[in-house]
Amino acid sequence: MSSEFRILFLPLVALHHVLKLMSPFELISLSSCSQNIHGVCKSIRSKIQCENSCKMFQVCFESSSKILLDVNYFPNVTWTIDFGKISTEISSEVPKKLSSLISTWVANYSHWVSLDQLLEADTSCICLSRSNFTTSDFKTLVDKWRAGWTPKWTSLMIEFKENLDIDMCVGGEPFHTVPRNIKPLMKLVVKKESPIQLYKFDMFRRTPEGLTHKTGYYIYRSDDVVATITVEKNRMGWIEIQPFDCDVEFRFHLHTRTLQLD
Repeated sequence: MSSEFRILFLPLVALHHVLKLMSPFELISLSSCSQNIHGVCKSIRSKIQCENSCKMFQVCFESSSKILLDVNYFPNVTWTIDFGKISTEISSEVPKKLSSLISTWVANYSHWVSLDQLLEADTSCICLSRSNFTTSDFKTLVDKWRAGWTPKWTSLMIEFKENLDIDMCVGGEPFHTVPRNIKPLMKLVVKKESPIQLYKFDMFRRTPEGLTHKTGYYIYRSDDVVATITVEKNRMGWIEIQPFDCDVEFRFHLHTRTLQLD
């Protein structure tokens, strides 16, 4: 008696139900069998179907060389990419391709992330804990933005491996000092006619996660864009980029990692 199961002999509707239970890696393996099955597998998980059906898409970078993808889609499963079992060439490309698929990139162990990857990241919000970045790297990002570069991301958090010197990042230029008691409305802080467009602040911010002390600078750029650069607990650096709007407050975020640092 034959133990083979001729999957391609199933009626089309039944075949689709079977294929939907496969992980992307199983589908890729099956699709390499022939051009016919390649077309069938491709139709199962089209880009439009994924966008319409996906309720949750989370990427978790672990301390080991793995990426866990938790997807609520045909069915709700966790897929694991183990970089220890694939080639170096593939593992270096996967994070770049993933960044274009997600709106928030959170890496709890980000020592592998390079400055070039930050410059090219196609993600609106990035949070990198336990990185290898230095004050010099942060200054490079600030200098590039002030020179006219506009990243795809608008919110960036980095936990540095050393104490972050926020003053060095603006090159010791003249600045206005923002009073502590002033409400952080753009129209109350930024003086667009002033030749000095650095505004240093020192404040405490209370959020549902807790209270934190922030110091940094608002930087106004001539194309009506503002960057807020801040440091918390000496090692947590932020860059928040937003369009200038007189009646809008400067944007601040707080990450739970800040509260974990001594």
